[in-house]
Amino acid sequence: MSILSRFRRSLIIGLLFLLAVLAAAAALLLPGLPEDTTYLTPIPQQTLAAYKLGLLIETKLQAVIAAREMCCGKAFFIGTPIVRLVEETSLGEAQKRVAVPGSYQSEDRSLDTKVWFVVLQGDLQVDPPPDPGYQTHTPTPTILQGGCTYVIIQAENPSNRSQNGGIACPSGRLDIPITQVTLDAYRRTPGTPVENRQEAAILARLQTGVGHFPMVGDSIAHFAEGMTLADAAKKVGNPNLVSQPDYPTDLQVWLVILEGETQLISFGPDHSTDPPPAHGCRFVIINASDSAPIDDGSIACP
Repeated sequence: MSILSRFRRSLIIGLLFLLAVLAAAAALLLPGLPEDTTYLTPIPQQTLAAYKLGLLIETKLQAVIAAREMCCGKAFFIGTPIVRLVEETSLGEAQKRVAVPGSYQSEDRSLDTKVWFVVLQGDLQVDPPPDPGYQTHTPTPTILQGGCTYVIIQAENPSNRSQNGGIACPSGRLDIPITQVTLDAYRRTPGTPVENRQEAAILARLQTGVGHFPMVGDSIAHFAEGMTLADAAKKVGNPNLVSQPDYPTDLQVWLVILEGETQLISFGPDHSTDPPPAHGCRFVIINASDSAPIDDGSIACP
């Protein structure tokens, strides 16, 4: 073996050893790296249409896209559903979560088969089956509002097996991430109704991004619910809302709670003395019929 060949071999071995040492150091020094949360970000329809289901699902984002594609029989989500849960587990554990007492489900796969368990929350439209008796009009579809749907997807060869159905929504916060990319890409017709939680959360974030006390950077929507103005006023502790003549107490609104950074911008051209952004939560109340802002302010984080 020539001297040059020996040098090349030693150099390769040295580089491999150095990479191994660096990887071990990273594992020891950075054990608390945050989990990738891109799977929680709203997935555009173009991404779903372009996605090709492979032979193996390895990430939560892949599992969510596959769940969106393989759900839900003759039903479909109206708008973008919220991702409530994504876990890699065994087939046996997943089926325990969705088992109906007293029912029996045959299964020819091993209960140790690796699967992804995904729970999506959103409004579902269920189209009725064709009925020869209807000659002059189409049967009215059923809208299932705000519920949760589970999807069980086999991790290997996912296109072969999937299972879905209704399930009780997990308790806890929604945690919808709202990035600047999402805000920049969002488009809607002004004055139109707000139809789902995802849209309400994005609109709320847009409305808090102006004025002298705007939210800056990425944020998280912990809460987004439709309710009457009277109920929203109780939740945020502002009884004056229901005494305004412009807003009836039974007005349907969206209440959104956002967590993120808020920047105080002083009046005048000189902002050198502006304080640094403060972390906390803001509430936003939006008119459900036309998306007009009604109220916003600070609130304790849920």
